[in-house]
Amino acid sequence: MRTFHFRTPKKYRKTFVQVLTSGRNLFFNLVSSEKLKIYKRRSYVRHKK
Repeated sequence: MRTFHFRTPKKYRKTFVQVLTSGRNLFFNLVSSEKLKIYKRRSYVRHKK
């Protein structure tokens, strides 16, 4: 697997890295949005009390 990674042309490697980074950003956005939802819910409950 490692040899295959090194054998891949730089062109493909760049696109692969771009896809990886974009996927990571999407994942982080999802996590942050979920965290925000939880935080808002908690604050809402706190205010209700």
